[in-house]
Amino acid sequence: MTKLRMTEQAYEDLGFVKVGKEFISPDDFSEMEELTVKGTLDLRNNDYLKKLPNKLTVHGDLYLAYNLELTSLPDTLIVGKSLDIVGCFKLASLGNNLTVKESISIAGCPADKFPQRLVVGGDILLAHTRLPDNLPAGAKVKGEVYFMADQIGGQIRFIKKS
Repeated sequence: MTKLRMTEQAYEDLGFVKVGKEFISPDDFSEMEELTVKGTLDLRNNDYLKKLPNKLTVHGDLYLAYNLELTSLPDTLIVGKSLDIVGCFKLASLGNNLTVKESISIAGCPADKFPQRLVVGGDILLAHTRLPDNLPAGAKVKGEVYFMADQIGGQIRFIKKS
């Protein structure tokens, strides 16, 4: 009997999530209650991913781009470096408890409110979102919050940290 061996690309094409050296099916990944990733977690272009673990800690960067079925971030999300969210067109919720040690970039997502508990060690850059111009009471952002204009050539406005 011949054993078939799938390539990394084949796993990724099927929506499997690579965590370290392992591949986890999108269904199993979505069902996880808690996950800690020691390095970077790259979840870009995963059309099968509907949900992230309820409590997710990523010691490196977290990349979410064009995850067309993802509707919300976990209730508790801790990112040791930067969080990039681009083109997640169904992402309506940023969770309740979001901590990012460096910066956050969010573009092209329909979320319309910040998490109740928000801690960011750097800047927040927002473009093409419905997020409000004001941060929630108690938010801790060491950098600036930049709202990019929706039109090419438009102005950038920012809110000074409090």
